Amino acid sequence: MIFLMDIVNEEGEDLLYSFRQAGYPVKAVSILYDGYLPAGVTSPYEYFTRTKKDKTPNPLFFNELPVPDFWEIKGTNEKGQVIDFGEQRARIYYAEPKHKRYIKIVDWMDQKGTVRWSDHYDQYGHRFAQTVLDNTQKQMMKCYFDDDGKQVITENFTTGDVTLVEDGVTHIFRTKTDFVVYFMEKLGYDKEPIFFNSLSTPLFVSQKLKANARKQDVLFWQEPIRDSIPGNMLPILNGTATRTEKVMVQTHDAYEKMLTLGTPKKVITELGYIYPFTRDVDGNILRNVKDSHSLHETENIPHNVKENRSILILTNSDQIEGLAHLMEALPDMTFYVGAITEMSQKLLSHSKYKNARMLPNIEMKKVDELFATCDFYLDINQGGEILNAIRRAFLSNLLILGYKETLHKPAFVSPDNAYETAKVDQLIARLRSTSESEASMAEALKRQQAHKLFASPEDYHRALDAIVES
Repeated sequence: MIFLMDIVNEEGEDLLYSFRQAGYPVKAVSILYDGYLPAGVTSPYEYFTRTKKDKTPNPLFFNELPVPDFWEIKGTNEKGQVIDFGEQRARIYYAEPKHKRYIKIVDWMDQKGTVRWSDHYDQYGHRFAQTVLDNTQKQMMKCYFDDDGKQVITENFTTGDVTLVEDGVTHIFRTKTDFVVYFMEKLGYDKEPIFFNSLSTPLFVSQKLKANARKQDVLFWQEPIRDSIPGNMLPILNGTATRTEKVMVQTHDAYEKMLTLGTPKKVITELGYIYPFTRDVDGNILRNVKDSHSLHETENIPHNVKENRSILILTNSDQIEGLAHLMEALPDMTFYVGAITEMSQKLLSHSKYKNARMLPNIEMKKVDELFATCDFYLDINQGGEILNAIRRAFLSNLLILGYKETLHKPAFVSPDNAYETAKVDQLIARLRSTSESEASMAEALKRQQAHKLFASPEDYHRALDAIVES
């Protein structure tokens, strides 16, 4: 089985994890190659350019970027700069997590501040591609290099052509779809069922490959449905797609919307994700087993059987709505407020409360400890999210509550745990009520999981076995 993605995003990684946990031996392919693919995922661009397959990841730190003599490199936890006697010559963008300051893209600028080209770096510290821009900042061309710096792939964004030099032979593909089809056929992937999660290039590839004896490709729909069914999905729904006749819908809202729009129920199935939880709803630590990410070993450490509950907030700003009021109203709860940088005096002033633990310049070891021991996560800070905190709180089975106005990732927050800022007292009441017993906390966490469509391996087998069996 092949899992074909446009790009590896959070939903794609969750789906890949779900396949593996359900026992499906999928081969994962990301069409976009950004230099930082997860383990076990390949890309046509990486396949044809990464000639030294046994390299160990060694990303380039921001101040290791080669620059002319006397040029200066500056960096924050967000991005870096290359300075030439006070003038900015380049912007450095980091790979996630940004606080590690590993280089992903460098935009080089002319003396007018216009970006002329972008260099792309991979997790091995290698400049694997370069994008050239015109005077209007429109991308014109992207070239991919092998480990020795030789140009192997050229993608022309104006014409859509992709040129590949392979073993001294030049192949010219009219479209990116044709290029990916060549890759799939070369590796024999065209003969296997293809799972895909996009109605763009992955769908076009499925349509262009030779049809199998019966339709075994499956679309996994991970996006919202607006006022109508996307046009590219209609051939699947009406039975005219060459290799696909089933859609797995991975959000409850999208599934219900498709039914109201008249989608035949026999074509679509509601199927969530198998999540890599690090704790169960009773607070027991779930230990990952080696590289398999299996979560069946358990330490009996019921962290939430204790007198005082604890609340975690991670922030990159001092704008935390109603923090003082919360600390005053919940004296029996301990508030851990962490930042990966210094904290302003405004934020540090909360140290006067006995139940406050202000943690500027927090170390990652402490972050790990807090996710393993805290009970609640409050998504109430304005500004950006740091350390992918909401998702991590979900996977750690912290009960997530917040203000509707400040939620960074509403999909992870059960609707009964999201409140208007003006109704902070309702938030406080919810914190108290779920703290009253282990049963109340466990029930709230189960609703949180259900909101995000938590599935089991059995759910996957019920949905897929009849489709992909030989």
